[in-house]
Amino acid sequence: MKVLIISSIYINHLLQIYKKHKRLKDSCYNDQYFKIKDEAITSIGEWPDNFSKIDVECKVICVNNPFLQETWCNENYFEPEKENPEFSIVIAQIRKFAPSHLIVMNPGYFNQNNRFYKLLYYCPSIKTKICWYGAPSGEISFFKNYDYVLSPSKNLTEKTVNDGLKCFHLNHAFEPRILDLVGEGKKRKNKICFIGSLNSGNEWYNQRISYLERISKEIEIDIYSDVQKLSYYQRFKQTYIFKRHSLCKVLLERNIKNNLILNHSDKINLPRYDRLTSSQIAKKINPPRYGLDMFKLLSSYRFTFNMHIPLSGITAGNLRLTEALGLGTCLLTDSKINNNEFLNKYVDYCSYKSVEEFIDKYQFLMDNPSFVDQISKDLMQQTLAFHNTSNQFDKLLCVITKNN
Repeated sequence: MKVLIISSIYINHLLQIYKKHKRLKDSCYNDQYFKIKDEAITSIGEWPDNFSKIDVECKVICVNNPFLQETWCNENYFEPEKENPEFSIVIAQIRKFAPSHLIVMNPGYFNQNNRFYKLLYYCPSIKTKICWYGAPSGEISFFKNYDYVLSPSKNLTEKTVNDGLKCFHLNHAFEPRILDLVGEGKKRKNKICFIGSLNSGNEWYNQRISYLERISKEIEIDIYSDVQKLSYYQRFKQTYIFKRHSLCKVLLERNIKNNLILNHSDKINLPRYDRLTSSQIAKKINPPRYGLDMFKLLSSYRFTFNMHIPLSGITAGNLRLTEALGLGTCLLTDSKINNNEFLNKYVDYCSYKSVEEFIDKYQFLMDNPSFVDQISKDLMQQTLAFHNTSNQFDKLLCVITKNN
């Protein structure tokens, strides 16, 4: 058995890594790979090491890292195709490694331009095809091309099984090596943070935004998210357009009208601005943090706010659960039927059903610091003992070996 993992990385994170390590792109392939492995550390990134412990060769290809891929081409004397250079490199890498098992972490990548079928044609060594389903990746029918699907969401697992696909639940995990890379923790800020996505154009995140808007009125919360902010000129233009709209409405009410007034007073003709641009939390949003930098930031706070996207349904299982608890940060998360798997006996103190309940519980915890310390310590130990990479890998291996 030879296993190949097809992965990717947030482009903004990738650029930050190479900016932080200015000479990294001039390094050899292995040096770049291992530096990125540490900077973007995840439990899945540690799977190759776990495979090697059972004498199974495993490699990872990051399909959207142009620096790393160019270095591979130079070291292997490979000339990419001019029409489709990125994919031709991926095919060449897979053919050279000749894996028997393929694990695709970003199935949407192969669900384009017949890439999946070209992959199987050019790489006949692949016998078992697995994909990770953490969030919608296009038409679910595409997953029928895989032998089985892995998902950290029980809701998605059940949905996929109901659609006739072979799907297995595999929780996110915390990689203990993160604690070594983060280093000895300094005194934590006695406040709460939110680190995550807030794309207001996407309905998945509307509830998060509403909660943060309400929370920020009563609680000092630090928010970190990858949000595109308007420039000074864009803010000025937005203000001008809406003031013009209001003025034209008043003129229309007074029966003063012409074509311009009719046009500018009609709400339908207003440009659609991102909700966050006019939200009271817009100015409070700090630049995003990723990977190791995110872990260092998260570990510097005593509390963090967590909320699943609606797609998760009634069950908990997002990545922030294990990340925060593994670092010893006290997490307050939305109420789900399986929260006790992560929060144990503290589930009633660390989960909420409404924004009002969240505020009440946060204030109670702020007033009881020694109790918070006990919660953080106990849940950190539980996460390191049960929700770790080693246990996650054992479940993965069980899926692979029992379904061959």
